[in-house]
Amino acid sequence: MHSRTFHAVLLATVLAAACSSTPKGIRRLPRAYEIDAASAGAAAEQGDWLLAASRWYEIYLRDDAEAVRAGVETARSLVAARQIRSAREFLESAIVEHRDQSELLEAYANVLVLSGFRRAAEPYFERAIDLDPDRRSAMLALARVQVELKHFTSASEWLQRRLDLGASDAETWSLLASARRGQGRPLEAFAAHEKAFELGEARADRLVFAATAFLELPGDERTPLRAASAERWLRRALELEPREPLHFEALGRLREATGQIDAALECYRAALAVAPAHVRSGLRLAELLAGRGERAAASAVLEALLPLVPDAELAEPVRERLRALHAADQATDDAPRPRER
Repeated sequence: MHSRTFHAVLLATVLAAACSSTPKGIRRLPRAYEIDAASAGAAAEQGDWLLAASRWYEIYLRDDAEAVRAGVETARSLVAARQIRSAREFLESAIVEHRDQSELLEAYANVLVLSGFRRAAEPYFERAIDLDPDRRSAMLALARVQVELKHFTSASEWLQRRLDLGASDAETWSLLASARRGQGRPLEAFAAHEKAFELGEARADRLVFAATAFLELPGDERTPLRAASAERWLRRALELEPREPLHFEALGRLREATGQIDAALECYRAALAVAPAHVRSGLRLAELLAGRGERAAASAVLEALLPLVPDAELAEPVRERLRALHAADQATDDAPRPRER
């Protein structure tokens, strides 16, 4: 955004907040001239975030040389104290009083995200980067927001720029994998997932999300080596969360994709063992059984599942599949039999 336009918009939207009133949650302290960064940091280390915010605010008011840092720390302390609205209102004033300070603009953008205003945060992240082209933290935060908003191409560009500047962390690669998948580039996404796990990514949900990227690969790219990586990620997710049916279901889908039908059946049974009302696993189990000609067993799975599903909309696919199985059984019973000689 052009600098002059940016400031016009900024001043129009936050001028009312630019007054010098003390932010909510902060109390003015006696003997403020004795407060320094060490005492403010000590309050934060002790977890007394409102005291930390009050001390940083006193430094912000009196010390121009430390104002930007103190403003950022005031807001950070207010956020830690769950005073997010107060942090936002304080930063609205601070970015007017201290114009073109990338640290304050990034802090304000982060607080907007915490407030649920992700789209509004984007231009502040961008302005912070315009002012400081090496500001990798803002690039990461902006890319995270853009992945959430499904702005995948722009997110990929920011993440690549961050990598070009020397970043080498698991979150950057995980976000890049998500962005590449959103762009319909599954092979690059799978490679980015692999890089993220090399760098220490260990969250169960991301392990499962990465493994499902295998299912998006073209057939000739579903190599045994990639299948082994996907299975390893899912096994690790199950070690971390052994009673999560989604992980068993994902492993079942992977095994279906690699032709391991018996192993897939066991995965879906395991999912139902820990979550008897897990509709997707029940449907997949029934589908595989029916495909092998075991319609009675498939019907039994769905009949056991149906009364456990509390939501009528979720239950409807179960009813439809059950009706189809019964109709197939009826058609078999009604088919003419060969005459005996």
